[in-house]
Amino acid sequence: MRHLKSTSLALLLISLITGLLSVSGWSQSGRGRPRVPTRDPSTTPAPIKVPEAAEVVKQEQAGNTSRFILRNGMTVIISEQHAAPITAAVACFKVGYRDESAEGPGISRLLARVMLRSAAQRPPAPSALDPRSLGGLIGAEAGFDTTRYYAAAPSEKTKELLAFQAEMIQEPAFAQDQLQREAANLVEEDKGNGGLPPGCESGDTLPGYQEPSDYSMARLLEISSSGNEAGGIRRVNADALRSITRERLAEFYRAHYRPANLVIAIAGDVSTFAILLDVQQRYAEFGAVRPTSTPQAPSIRPDTKPRTPDSRSPGPGRPTAAGAPALVSGPEVPKPEEPRLRYGSDRGSLTQSIVTLGFRAPSGESSEWPAVEVLSAIIGQGRGSRLYRPLLDGSPTLYRADSNYFPFRGGAVLTAQMWLNPDAIDSAESLLFRELDRLRREMVGESELARAKMYLERSFVDRTSTYPGRARALAQAEASGEGYRAALDYRARIRPVRAEDVQRVAAKYLTTSAACLHEYEPQSAAPRSFDAVRFAATVAAWAPSFSQPVDSIRTADTASQTPLASQGGERTAAERATYESMEPLPVRDFSTLNGPRAFVREDHSLPLVTIALLFQGGRVAEDEATSGITELMLRSLLYGTARQNPVRVADELEQLGAKVDIVIEPDFFGLVVSALSRNADSALRILRDVIEDPAFRDPDIARAREVQTGMIREARDSGRERAFELLLQALYPGNPCALPPHGREEALSKTGGDQIRGWYERTIKRQVPIAIIVGDTDGSALVSGRLAEGFRRRELDRTLQLRVPQAAKAADRVEQRSGQSSFAQSSFAMIGVSGPKGDSPELAVLDVIESALNRPGGQILLQLKERPAFSFGAMLGHEAFLTAGVIHFELLTSPENEAAARTLLTGEMDRFARGGVSPEQLSAAIAASSAARLIELQSPMARAMKYASAFVRQRQPSEVDSFADRYSKVTVDDIKRVAAFYFKPSGLSAGIVRGTSSK
Repeated sequence: MRHLKSTSLALLLISLITGLLSVSGWSQSGRGRPRVPTRDPSTTPAPIKVPEAAEVVKQEQAGNTSRFILRNGMTVIISEQHAAPITAAVACFKVGYRDESAEGPGISRLLARVMLRSAAQRPPAPSALDPRSLGGLIGAEAGFDTTRYYAAAPSEKTKELLAFQAEMIQEPAFAQDQLQREAANLVEEDKGNGGLPPGCESGDTLPGYQEPSDYSMARLLEISSSGNEAGGIRRVNADALRSITRERLAEFYRAHYRPANLVIAIAGDVSTFAILLDVQQRYAEFGAVRPTSTPQAPSIRPDTKPRTPDSRSPGPGRPTAAGAPALVSGPEVPKPEEPRLRYGSDRGSLTQSIVTLGFRAPSGESSEWPAVEVLSAIIGQGRGSRLYRPLLDGSPTLYRADSNYFPFRGGAVLTAQMWLNPDAIDSAESLLFRELDRLRREMVGESELARAKMYLERSFVDRTSTYPGRARALAQAEASGEGYRAALDYRARIRPVRAEDVQRVAAKYLTTSAACLHEYEPQSAAPRSFDAVRFAATVAAWAPSFSQPVDSIRTADTASQTPLASQGGERTAAERATYESMEPLPVRDFSTLNGPRAFVREDHSLPLVTIALLFQGGRVAEDEATSGITELMLRSLLYGTARQNPVRVADELEQLGAKVDIVIEPDFFGLVVSALSRNADSALRILRDVIEDPAFRDPDIARAREVQTGMIREARDSGRERAFELLLQALYPGNPCALPPHGREEALSKTGGDQIRGWYERTIKRQVPIAIIVGDTDGSALVSGRLAEGFRRRELDRTLQLRVPQAAKAADRVEQRSGQSSFAQSSFAMIGVSGPKGDSPELAVLDVIESALNRPGGQILLQLKERPAFSFGAMLGHEAFLTAGVIHFELLTSPENEAAARTLLTGEMDRFARGGVSPEQLSAAIAASSAARLIELQSPMARAMKYASAFVRQRQPSEVDSFADRYSKVTVDDIKRVAAFYFKPSGLSAGIVRGTSSK
C-alpha cells in the first residue's frame, strides 16, 4: 500500500487552491452538462475585445478538446471535462537541459525553481490566488527538452489559478538573495544524489532524492550522450552555478521563455471559450517589447530567438506512470561519433544489481513511434512480457524487469531495465540480448501482440485518469513534436500496429552500434573487466547474430502462444462523450447475505474499473519466523490454478487490459485488479478463480519467492523505504507492524509449499473477502454476477487476534551506507513519533497540518530551505493502521550537517507546536488539504484503497468522500492541541540511512 500511495501521489496530487474556498464549493457538477458550449444563434453576446497579439490564427477541435494557436505563437489546448469540479493547468516551455551552454549547466533548473519559489512567497495580486493557499504539491520541473509549471484548483477558482500562473511566467522575480539560496540548494542536492538532477518540486518525494534505478538510468543517458563511460556522474559545477547572476538568468529567460516556445494545456471542469478568452487577455503582452528592464520584469528583445531544436542524444520526453528519469545536465554534446556500443559501470551500497540498456530510437514526430511503443511493451511491460516470462515458466534470471520508450524533440530512447542477483548478471544479460535478437528475426504472435496493445491501452487510461495527468499528457505531446492528437488518439494509433511493424522497427533500431548499457552493482559483487569493446565481443558470443543484418524472418512460434481472449463491447464515440462528463454516484453498500461485504462507486468518466478483494489480518499475524509469508502466498496465487498455468493467467489478464496488484498492509491484504471496463467481468472471473482454486505448485512458489526476494532487496537499497522501516523498528520493536514490508529474506528462504498451503487455509479460507469496486460499472452487476456465490466457506473466523503495539522509548536506528550510490553523500532520515490509529478523528487535523507545513512557503520547509548548509529537504507525513500509527518527518541532508539539520527541525517543530497557525493560515491549509484529496480520489485505484482502509479501520467507506466536511471543522485550537501532543522533541525516534560525508 505504501508503494501504491507513493505512486498515486507522484502522479495525481498536484494541488494549488484558494484559501477562500467554502465547503459548498466541492459539490459535483451537474450530470449531463454540455462538454463544449455552443452559442445560441438567437442571441447576440456583447462583443469582447481580444488583443491583436492574442488573436486565434488557427483552431482545431477533437471531441471535447480544442487546440488554439495565437498570433503571438502560443499554443493553448483545452480539454473540457465535467465529472469532477477540478481544473488542472500545465504551462510547458520547449526548453531544458539540452539548451544549456557548457558554461551554464543547471541554469534551466535554477530558473524554474526561482520562478516558482518567488511566486509562491510574494504577496498576491488582486485577481490571483493567495500564495498562502498553495498546496504543497504545486510544482515545476525541468527536463531534457521541456520545463513544466503545473498546478490544480477547484474549478470555481480557475481564473484565479490562471492569473497566478500568468504572473509567475511573465513577471518573474529574480531577487539576488533568492537566487543565491536556490543555487546553494541545488549544489547541496547535487552532492546528495550522486550528481543527478533533482526530481520535480512536487509529489511526495523530497527534492534531490533519487532511487538507485534512477541513478542507473541517468548514467545510461549520460553515457549515450557524452561518452562518459569511466564512471561517476558529472556534477554541476558549484562555482559556476553560484556565480550565475540575475542578469544572466534574465538573459536565459528572454532567450527561451517566449510565446512560440509555450504550450498551455488546461483540463477539467471549465468552459472552453471562456477560459480561452481569459488566457488571451492575460498573455496579450507576453513577448512584447517593454520600455525598461527590471529584475521583476525582464525585457524581451525582439531580435532574440530561441535555439533551434536539434537531434541530440536521447533523454526522457514524456513520463510514464512512475515518472521518467532525469537526464544529467552538462556541456554541449560533441559532434556525433561513429556509431558503436557504449558501456559503463558503477558500484554502490546495494544488495542487487541493476542493468540498464538503451537504444537510440525515432522521435515522437516519426510515424514509427506506435510500433516502437508496442515493441517496448513486448520487451518488458507486464507479467506477460518477454523479460518477465522466465519468472513464470523457467529458471529465474532476474527479480524484476521494465521497458519504456521516451520520445522528445528530435529523438528518443528505448530502454530496458533489470533488477537481479549479482551472481546472475551474465545469464540475465545473455537472456536480454537473445530475446532482443528474436524480436529482430521473428514475428511476434497474434496473442502476444494483442497483450502488448491492451497493456498499453490500460496504462494510458491510468496515466490520464486525473485532470492533472490529462493536462500533462496533452502539453508534453504537443511540446515534444508529436502533437496533442498523439495523446487524444493514443489508443487509435496503437491498435493498427501489425506484427510486421514491430519486427521492422526491432530490426532497424535494436542494433549493437545503437546500444548503450550501464551496470550498477554492489561493492561486494565479483569484479568485471569490461570496456565497450570487450562487452561488444561478449554480446556477440551470447547472441552471435545480434550484430548481423536481418536477412530472413521467421514466423511466430504458435506453440507457445496463449489463445486470444474475447473482448467485451465498446461504447460508441457518442456514448463515450455522454458518459465522460457524468457525475459519479455515491459509494453504495451491495453486501450479499452469505457472500462478500461489497461497496460500489459507479463512475463512468473513464473506461476503467478497479476491483479489490481484500482480507483482514496478514502481517499482524506474522512474526520473525513467518515474516513475508502472506505476501508470498499472494504472489503464489498469481501463478495459476489447477486448470490454468501461470503464463496463461498472465497473458489472459493482460489481453483483457487488466493489471493485478498485490496489497499487503499491516492489517489487511489481498489482490486488486484494474481492468478496462468492457472486460471487467472476465477479469473478475480470473481473479476469483486464482483466489479460490490456486494450484500452489512447488516450482511456482519457488519462482514467486525469487521475485519477492528481489522486492526485499530493492526496498533495502532505497534510502526512503529503508529509513521508514528503521523508524518503525525504533517505535514498535518486536511488533509485527515493524517487520519489513516484504518480509525477512532469511525467513522467506525457509518457507515452502506446505507452509504456504497451510497459511492459505488459516487465512483466506476462513474469511469472506471485502469487495471494493470503483469505476465504470453498473451498480451491483459485478457483485451479483461474480461475487455473490463465488466464495463458499465451511468455517469462518469471527474475530481477528491482534497484538496491539506499545510505543518504546525514543531511540534511533542507523544504517551506514558507502560508495557511489543515489545517496552517497547524503543522509535520509525518518524522524517521528507514534501517531493516532486508523479510526481517530485526529487524522483530519494531521492532514491539515501537513498542508500547512509542506506547501511552498510553509513554515518548517521554508526555514530549512533558507539554510542550505544544513538541509536540502524536509517533509511531514503520517500513516495510520488499525492498531497503531506513525507521524514522521522525512529529512534529506548531507551527513556532516545531519545533526545540525535535525536540531533545526526539532526546534521548528517545537515552535510550531507552541505557536500553531493563524486563522488565515488555517483557511489556506484546509483548502489545500481538500484540493489534494479531491485530486487524489480521481484515481480509481487510490479511491478503492481509501475505501478499503476506512472499512478495515472501523470507519464507513462513505467517510472517504466527506473529507471537506471534516477538514472544515478543524480549528486553530485543534492544530495547536495535536501539534503540542505529538511534536515533542524529547519523544522523537529516527530511522537513518547515512551516506558518506563529502568532507
